[in-house]
Amino acid sequence: MPKYAGKIIINIIYDRLPENVLDALDKKTPRSKAGNKLVRLHQSLTPDVGRKHLEKQIIAVIALMKASDNWYQFMYALDKCYPVKKQQARIWEFMF
Repeated sequence: MPKYAGKIIINIIYDRLPENVLDALDKKTPRSKAGNKLVRLHQSLTPDVGRKHLEKQIIAVIALMKASDNWYQFMYALDKCYPVKKQQARIWEFMF
């Protein structure tokens, strides 16, 4: 389901970027009158710094995925290497 896939991507990638990056991206991303985002979050990143950092983050996450035998091992390694910058419930504990 797209709604859950988006939440997983936010948790795995964007919540683990440096503090306040997700909040800044959320504010910078244009929205429709109904409140829906008109572009994807990564399109609001700066090409010189933001996108390069995002690419490095995705490469690191893929490496952890490849090294893990299952979802829980992957999430444990991800939380250990790249903790969530703000306090929130771990979405993966409630989904599976």
